[in-house]
Amino acid sequence: AVTGDPIVTFSNGDIFYPLLTETASGDNCINDFSQPGSITFTVFGLPAVADQDISNPETEFCEDTPGSGVFGAGALPGVDLTTMDDDVANGIIANRTVSWFVDPTYSTAVPNPNDVEVTNGDIFYARITETASGQSCFNDAQVEITVNTRPGNNDIVGNDFQCVDPSSLQIYQITPGPPGTTYTWTIDPLFTQFGGGTINDPFVILQFPTAGMGNISVVETAAFTNVTCDGDIEIKTITVENAPTGLSIVGPDEVCDGEAGVVFSTSSLPNTTYAWTVPGGSSIISGQGSASITVNSLL
Repeated sequence: AVTGDPIVTFSNGDIFYPLLTETASGDNCINDFSQPGSITFTVFGLPAVADQDISNPETEFCEDTPGSGVFGAGALPGVDLTTMDDDVANGIIANRTVSWFVDPTYSTAVPNPNDVEVTNGDIFYARITETASGQSCFNDAQVEITVNTRPGNNDIVGNDFQCVDPSSLQIYQITPGPPGTTYTWTIDPLFTQFGGGTINDPFVILQFPTAGMGNISVVETAAFTNVTCDGDIEIKTITVENAPTGLSIVGPDEVCDGEAGVVFSTSSLPNTTYAWTVPGGSSIISGQGSASITVNSLL
């Protein structure tokens, strides 16, 4: 007999038999309803669910824009949560509906689960409802989102101008990223790649056998648990020029002892510096590094 609290726990297929006793006459007449009159309870199991985290590659992303992005650091628009319907339903999607919420009380629905802006550490809540029994039994799961930062600005360091010299070695480099970072270099065929520039190198060593102008570029790629995130392409333009030739110095061949303010000059070339040397006892009072100098003579 069921005694005490009339609220009882039952399992699928349990049968209960009512025993009816009338109390008005005082005779306590009893009627045993063994058949028919029994009650059989059917209990439907809750749908299976599975929480999701970084162990599922579908929960990990790269931010939209390196550094801060249009939507802020570690942000990404346009994520489709419904691609994880089968995951939160533990792989059983038949006779199931999945509803998405932004709070653990399941009171605020995600406005459009097909287009969600996510940030690192966001948690979304999925309610999985079975539809076969007509009882709408449901169970809940949650999804934790990981949004990784893409490599930020990382300028290529090296000279913008070089002289034609097939034997000279010049290094160009960026600041190395954390372990696991890779680098994709693109080198203009005008330059000769002597060393570096592989997928694991944050540097490249170049030679410049030919005059002209060309670009080198690199894309830094950071590696995470399930995804790799590219930074913006870094580009450097390098101008290679021939060494100056055929220069002549214009100025007096003879000067007086102690003469001041004597001017000497040569052709002025673009992107060129000049290193002047004068006889001992004389001094350059202005113009060193340029195409024209003024000298005080003390011969």
